[in-house]
Amino acid sequence: MAINKQLAWVLRVIAFDKADGLIPTNDELEHYASDLYGYYNRLEQIFPKLKRYRKMDARHRFQAPTAEDERAIFTIFKSFGSPKITEGTLAPTLSEELKQAGEGIEEAKKFSEKLPGEKSLEVTVESHADAATRSLAVWSWLSNAREKFIRSGKRAEDVAKAIESYEKLYEKLAPEMIKYIAYLLKWFF
Repeated sequence: MAINKQLAWVLRVIAFDKADGLIPTNDELEHYASDLYGYYNRLEQIFPKLKRYRKMDARHRFQAPTAEDERAIFTIFKSFGSPKITEGTLAPTLSEELKQAGEGIEEAKKFSEKLPGEKSLEVTVESHADAATRSLAVWSWLSNAREKFIRSGKRAEDVAKAIESYEKLYEKLAPEMIKYIAYLLKWFF
């Protein structure tokens, strides 16, 4: 997903620059772009599920978040990306990935502000889709942590402290996640 995201981002920026006349005809960058398209297409052969992800039509239903939605999104990714807030409930690498996903949304927002109308919305879709897929998987775990520990064969008594940490994080983020999920339901699913 990360490779797909980065390739899509670079190809989109090149396409915008070319459309705006910033890249001259037969520029060397066009040759690099064609190589990147080849890599982009080859990814579907390596990862067959990526084809379905790319074909989803959420891109066409995308709506920019309202100010309230943005506050919820910012709070969620700031919280998931902070080891102090997650209190050891998330692995440091996962926490860092979620922090990067939130930063990706912010970067896309800043970049899209420089683009006119339709182009500005298109730029943010990829970052929002990536962040949503990452955060929803974590949220699914947090919302069912007790059950998942028990199903894995561990006794709830043995992991009571860990479960307590998961449940605290869940309770803390639940109001913001409800807003975020409502936003995602408008276009992502």
